[in-house]
Parts: sequence; C-alpha cells; structure tokens
Amino acid sequence: IRESAGHGLWLTGSAELPSFAANVITKNALTPVNLDVQTVGRLDTASTYTGNGKDEIFVRGSELATSATWENLGVPYHLKTDFEAATATWTIKAGVKLVLGPEVTVSISSNTGALVSEGTADKPVIFTGETQTRGAWEGIVFDGSNNAINLLRYTTIEYAGNTSSDAKAAALNVKADSRGVQVKLDHLTVRQSQGYGLRA
Repeated sequence: IRESAGHGLWLTGSAELPSFAANVITKNALTPVNLDVQTVGRLDTASTYTGNGKDEIFVRGSELATSATWENLGVPYHLKTDFEAATATWTIKAGVKLVLGPEVTVSISSNTGALVSEGTADKPVIFTGETQTRGAWEGIVFDGSNNAINLLRYTTIEYAGNTSSDAKAAALNVKADSRGVQVKLDHLTVRQSQGYGLRA
C-alpha cells in the first residue's frame, strides 16, 4: 500500500483480518496504519511500516475488550485518548515504544484486566510523552487490579505525572481498594515525572 494522500490502512474495531503478513505500507502522506484499539494485535512483525509521512501506528479508542499482544513493529504506537484494560490482558513485547498524548492515562482497573510489559535490557518498553517535558501525559494507574500477572519488566515510564489537575499525580500510581492490588516491578525506570515517580 503506497502513495496514499491519507493513511495507508484504516481499520475499525469490527474489522477482521484472517491473514495479515509481510505487507509493505510505505510512502503514504500520513501514517502507515490508523486503527481501533481492538485491531492493533493483528499487526505482524514481518510487515513494513516505515517511509511514510509520519511513521507511527495511530491508535483510536480507549478500552481494550479482548486480550491482545502488541508487537515491536519498528515504529511507535501513538495513543491520543485514555487507555484502559479492564477485562483483558494487554501484553507489550520488548522494544515497543508508546507515545501518549496530553492528559492521557493508562489504567488497569480490575482483577480481570492486566498489563504485562516485558522488555529486555537491550530492548526496553518505553512509555513517553508527545513532548519531552515533565507532565506531558498523566501516567499509568493500577487501580484495584489484584491480578498476579501484572508486570513491568525492563520498562521505562517518562515525562508523565501531570500535576495540573492532581497535586498528588504520579508517573506510576498503584492504588488498592477492597480487592487489593499487585504488580511486579523488575528493572523499572521512572524518570522526569512532574509529580511523584511511584505512588502506592
């Protein structure tokens, strides 16, 4: 798919891709792919997403309803709205970079939802803001998610913790209620937060 005046590929949440492999999406004026959050997990690493006007996967929507794995596609994922994994497991593979828009919060909010961010020493998972300024986005919140598989391994959270609406904001906020809350932190880096780094 090439030489589009817009995006290369646009997918809605109800789109079905029984097969998606080794596709080349390049030389398009906007992004290679603009898609609903429910279809991100269908993109494969054998395809090419570079050489476009803006090399990023633009993600629409806010709630992941079905468990999915986001692969390292060689370009970042860009989320402009709040993102929630309440009833699904969101797995992020090593080397993935996620760019979060202003005021975006990533939340894992129940025992049936989970975040498994599993980077490596040489390929960390990175959550960052659209700008490299403190408070560029809100942060990650584990809110009453007492799920034993919650994991942030070799993961970097940066330029979050926006204090403009919450004086107690944090880049990573771990909040317990009657359900409890748990998340494994292994070689985690939290930096350049406008508020706290970690608030538990």
